[in-house]
Parts: sequence; C-alpha cells; structure tokens
Amino acid sequence: KKTDVKEAKKLWREGLKEVGKKKVNIDYYTDDQSINKNIAQFVQSQMEEKLPGSNVSIHAVPVKNSQSALQNGNFDMNFVFWFADFGDPIGDLNVLKSDNVSNYGKYNSKAYDSYLNAAQTSAAASEESYWKNMRNAQKQLNQDMPVIPLYTMTESHLLNPKVRGIMWHPVGQVDYTRAYFK
Repeated sequence: KKTDVKEAKKLWREGLKEVGKKKVNIDYYTDDQSINKNIAQFVQSQMEEKLPGSNVSIHAVPVKNSQSALQNGNFDMNFVFWFADFGDPIGDLNVLKSDNVSNYGKYNSKAYDSYLNAAQTSAAASEESYWKNMRNAQKQLNQDMPVIPLYTMTESHLLNPKVRGIMWHPVGQVDYTRAYFK
C-alpha cells in the first residue's frame, strides 16, 4: 500500500485533539546494534518531520535492558526482529496471541486468538480449514494493525558451481556445515 502522509497527518491531528494535547513524547526502545539505532533514527526523523507535535526519544540500550523494558511494558514504541523458525505462518502469527510472552505490545483480540486456536486444534486436521483460519487471522491483524512491519530482510548468495552440500531452509536460513567442493 502506498504511503499516505496527508491521511497520517489528519489522523494524527484527530488523535491529538482526542487526548487534548498539542505535543506527545514517545519513548522508542530498541537494542543498541548499529542497524537498529539507524532504523530508530530514521523513524524518529520521519515522525518528527511529518507529524507535528511528535517528539520521539530513542532508547538504544543493551539487549538485556531492552528486553526488560519490553517485557515490563516500559515503552511507547519498539523495534524488534522476528525470524521464522519453520516454513509456516503460525510461527509468526503466534507471536501476537494475547498469551504469548513475546507479544510485547500486549495485543489482545479474542477473534484473532480464536482463529489461531481453531487452526491448532479442531481445524488442524483439515488443510482447507487450517488455511482459512490462517487467512482470517491475517485479515484481523490487517484490520487492527497492532504492529507495523518496516521491512523484510533478504539475503543474496553468490555460489561457486563446485560447492555442494549446502542446505537451503524454507525460512531463508542457509546451512553451510555440510558444504564441500566437488
């Protein structure tokens, strides 16, 4: 979907009016890796430039401190990576179930939870039913927008045709432990 700054500004003004404020201070937590600090600075600059009255304070702290702040809900915004463990959307979608410890924003939707629960219990035996629940869960997320995906990581690999034994996992990980030259 195309970015709509005009609509974002309109909604931002409405939100400020609703809470009776002209300015909002936002605490943005992330860990202190260079890429995450760069992303935080980009988000900060875009918000402060395009949403008048937003003041974003970046807290780029060591991972242990970042995790503590997230688990305790001491943030307004945060940036985290999530990598799929296996090639099925349930691995990603489960993160936002209301009872998942990694659901740092405390997203809570009975409808969303019910789709995932059905997919893992009664509907699990039927492939058609399973995927229907997965699609419905994704539609619920799209409607509620509890998270904002910023980007999807990708990797490129140059491969010597003489190399054999590389395992390419469906979730994008590459295993070179059994690689050898032919």
